[in-house]
Amino acid sequence: LEFAQSICRAMGGMKRFDHFLTHVKVISAGQGHIQAELKVTEDMLNGGGTFHGGAIATAIDSISTVGLMTAGKHTPPGVSVDLHVTYIS
Repeated sequence: LEFAQSICRAMGGMKRFDHFLTHVKVISAGQGHIQAELKVTEDMLNGGGTFHGGAIATAIDSISTVGLMTAGKHTPPGVSVDLHVTYIS
């Protein structure tokens, strides 16, 4: 849990694309799994005022990477090869 929280803080503080990770609250993490909450902020919204689909996909990609990094002591971050997100209204 602490490892995943520290990754989110470090990546979020880099002032890069993953800066939104500062808004992630890690509930549980370990052995390649993660459960987290993301506070959706105004800069994550689309023109209609809802959570932007691209931001949703980015959140899934980045947060799941943090979870995967908890699989082992020396597990590096990976690169997504295929990400499929289905949106419902």
